[in-house]
Amino acid sequence: SLRRTMSQHEEKKEAEDASTASLRWFTLAGGRETLTAVRTEELVAALKKEVAEKGSEVYDAVRLSGKSFDAASARVMAAALRLLKGVKVVDFSDTISGQLREEVVVALRELCAAAGEWELESIDFSDNALGLDGVNAVAPALTTQKALKKVFFNNNGLDSDAVARITEILLDVPSRETLTTFHIFNNMMGSDGAVALAPLLEALPALADLRVSTTRIGSAGGMALVQALGKRKERTLVKLDLSDNSLGAEAGEHLAATTLKKQPLLRHVLLGDTAIDEEGAVAVCNALVADDSNTESLVEVSLSHADLTRRGAKAVAKLVRAKKNLQSLNLEGNELMRKGTEIVCAALVDCGVKLRSLNLSENRITGKAADSIAALIKSDASPVSLHLNGNMINAAGLATIRAAIVDTELGNMSDNEEDWSDDDDDDEESDGDDEVDNLADDLADKL
Repeated sequence: SLRRTMSQHEEKKEAEDASTASLRWFTLAGGRETLTAVRTEELVAALKKEVAEKGSEVYDAVRLSGKSFDAASARVMAAALRLLKGVKVVDFSDTISGQLREEVVVALRELCAAAGEWELESIDFSDNALGLDGVNAVAPALTTQKALKKVFFNNNGLDSDAVARITEILLDVPSRETLTTFHIFNNMMGSDGAVALAPLLEALPALADLRVSTTRIGSAGGMALVQALGKRKERTLVKLDLSDNSLGAEAGEHLAATTLKKQPLLRHVLLGDTAIDEEGAVAVCNALVADDSNTESLVEVSLSHADLTRRGAKAVAKLVRAKKNLQSLNLEGNELMRKGTEIVCAALVDCGVKLRSLNLSENRITGKAADSIAALIKSDASPVSLHLNGNMINAAGLATIRAAIVDTELGNMSDNEEDWSDDDDDDEESDGDDEVDNLADDLADKL
């Protein structure tokens, strides 16, 4: 689970880098190193020369990642940074690795005091062991901001006290009104941290991109988060990532009922590994279908490890038919088996949705589903990338799937059980079971 979310973090970081590629970046020469004051003087000599020749607005973005600053080197760096004017984007991620705690606090305070003199749009504190004292040290970079749009606290070792302090800082700055992006991935905030964060989420009127994933949140914290989101009157959300937290089914249903039905700009809904179970996942799908205002916008949905069965597959099928611009569908780690897989594949074929990525890994799919998967691959809705690893597709079924492939990229199949016998397929259910399921679905739709 953490490996998957770390991969997502790396992909998002690449996307962020691409989006800021047009900026004029100042970076320190060379690779990773632990700096001294003398070495820092050597590195900033080129900056001083550039400013003298071209003026103080030669750069509009600063990245110090990969250099580890102690107190003395940070003072030298901060003095050099103060030569610059007009900087809008700051990346202070991974800047204190291996330093003693007393050095860390002073170094961060020095660097962030300099950054606080700029009118920033984005600042990234990720990949630093901050804790509460570290959050207090970076506060000078935040408290002066009037138009800050993006803040990143990913992989910072933040506990509930540190998150409470972040909430306190950001609630008390003018840029609370302008903040569109808030990421706090891979921390140890837990449910207490989620409760502490909730007032901030409720109070960000421009919030568009929220990531609170892999943060050890349980059901109490999950409810606090989704209740805060549900109280927001603004219809501004574009990305919502709460993945890899044990939010619980009640939180999933509350999120569906209060938030997902009223976000016409929503493009990305990432709720994988959140313990919302099939009831919560079905509610999420139904809410997204019910909001016909975002028919054109929704492009990515993750409901991995949500205990989806055939009933859940029917809800996913309705979602696919309603959101024809969908590009990525992650259903990894569910219980779709043969019939659920057939339902999802048939829906994609019927409505012609061509996904960039379809993940059906670890769904107890056997060779009996091979024909429906092959039909999808042969259709106009053939996905660009298809993931089926961790299933029980026998050699004959796998051959059927591979024979259908022309342009689709089939992911790694090293964990597929090719020796599985379809005679052991336990996905055999009677027509009576189908009728009961259909009646239950009809009743749920009416409710």
